[in-house]
Amino acid sequence: MKKLLSAIIACLAFCTTGNAQEVMLGYCNGEINTTVNKEFGSTEKDVWMSAAIFLPASDVNIYAGNTITNIRVGLSQLLNIDELQVWVRSTLDGDNLAQGTITSFKRGWNIVMLDEPYPLDGQIVEGIYVGYSYHQKSTNYGMSLLDRPYAHALYYKEAGQPWTDRSAEGTLCLEAQVDGDNMPQLNLRLVGITTPQYYSLTLGSMTFDGVVRNEALQTISGFDVAVTFDGAEESVYTAHIDMSLAYKEEKPFSFIIRPDVLTEKQKGRVATVSITRLNEGDDENMENNTLSTTFDVVVADFRHRVLLEEFTTESCPNCPRVSNMIHDLMERSEYRDDVIMMTHHSGYYTDWLTIPADQSYTWYYNDGGSVYAPATMVDRLTDTGEKSPVFFPQVEYLLTAALDYRLAEPAHVSVGVEATIDSVAGKINVVVAGSRTIETEQLFRSSGRITVYLVEDGIESYKQAGASGKWIHNGVSRDVNQTWGTVIHWQDEDYRYTCSFDLKDDYVAENLRVVAMVFDFDANDATASLVLNANQTVPVVGTTSGIADVSAKDVRRADGVYDLTGRRVDASRMHPGIYVENGRKRVASGF
Repeated sequence: MKKLLSAIIACLAFCTTGNAQEVMLGYCNGEINTTVNKEFGSTEKDVWMSAAIFLPASDVNIYAGNTITNIRVGLSQLLNIDELQVWVRSTLDGDNLAQGTITSFKRGWNIVMLDEPYPLDGQIVEGIYVGYSYHQKSTNYGMSLLDRPYAHALYYKEAGQPWTDRSAEGTLCLEAQVDGDNMPQLNLRLVGITTPQYYSLTLGSMTFDGVVRNEALQTISGFDVAVTFDGAEESVYTAHIDMSLAYKEEKPFSFIIRPDVLTEKQKGRVATVSITRLNEGDDENMENNTLSTTFDVVVADFRHRVLLEEFTTESCPNCPRVSNMIHDLMERSEYRDDVIMMTHHSGYYTDWLTIPADQSYTWYYNDGGSVYAPATMVDRLTDTGEKSPVFFPQVEYLLTAALDYRLAEPAHVSVGVEATIDSVAGKINVVVAGSRTIETEQLFRSSGRITVYLVEDGIESYKQAGASGKWIHNGVSRDVNQTWGTVIHWQDEDYRYTCSFDLKDDYVAENLRVVAMVFDFDANDATASLVLNANQTVPVVGTTSGIADVSAKDVRRADGVYDLTGRRVDASRMHPGIYVENGRKRVASGF
């Protein structure tokens, strides 16, 4: 027993002697997808199918003195495969520099040893292709792919067809294992970098969002980045990112700079971002540290207010729950000033508050006439892959995610609203005006339009299903200038639009709001209806002479801030319009 124990100890000591280590080369970062993708596969019988990745010389030569010992292949389907060969090549159609074969497979990762390890001598000029070919007896869609495009990450060859670069469609789940005792210790890859499509000269700050991955064995605690701009490479803007990344960890980061070299409106500017140094020392592979992104310079962007529309009726028993959810959201500081709420009484029968436009807007459901309530639209935005901007807010997160996404988007058209009540003529007169920072063809997919709504809060229900006691309707659309809006007529970079609404006897003036929006519209496409910006104001009691002539004499009380109906207003939450503060006229402008 003592001899056996000594032998085991000696073996363990021998097995741990030296500095042999391993790393994985590839673009999937250890991830695998076992869902079948029928865009990559064939129904043919007795054919070979192939896929590969390309590793540039800089990504391979850093491992000089080590060897590629095996290649692991992700398979999402095993049906009809009877042989799998892995290989290393200098060209996609070239001879195998190394290879290995298996005839027994599993769904998921399959490790295939090379017949002979492939030595890395540090002298590769362009790079190598690492890939596999499998023989199928009949239909198979076995290639495992991530729905994440990346350069050099997916080359594909169907039987009888040439190789094609499909990297824009995803990443191949394939990795080559490198073994040896001469591994690089510091190698941080800049995986991605983006900045908003538009940089505002008025705002003056620029945010960059990136992703980095640690591709060497030593943990990294932080790094420096540098930004240059095309035509002004001599000006360098730097930032430091503190972030811990162990081997194979991938994390997002962001930073803000104030680029004073951007001074005029211009399309197609290029920002180049580089990782310049790591906290632990110099990066051993600087070739994967730099990426560029393109953006346009504009003079300004505008405050973005998001339009939240709800489909609801008194016949809808689930509507009070969603209405209460929306009400609670509108009380939050992050939403109450920048989200505008209104309702359309349609989607689940109709009620006494339904107007013809409400019924017309069920077109947005785009479901062959199938409608429901409660339902919502956020800036009439349609999610990728969906066919309608309408969705059921089953949980609060669905609404907050959509609101946060839209609030983060810059607005390149302003919407200013003024409204007055002409009690003599029985009219509510509205002026909507604003500007744009980019050309019309950049703003709209189809046709830019203005829609103006007269909206009333505080309406007591007749009999609301699903509610106990008195139920109050808010945000009710009482009237609209035109159901599908009116086309914007630009004068250079500006527009101005006027309309009026009848002041009906059943309206409560102090509960009225005017909501205006600038949006996209295509009568043949419900998904092309994005609201670019919106705004609102309370109608004010003006003189019969119109919008501009409003005097403090219309308000009897003078302590604090009041709208011109005499209602006191929280000055920090004033909507664009005309108010009286301590007896003097005050204009809160939205444009």
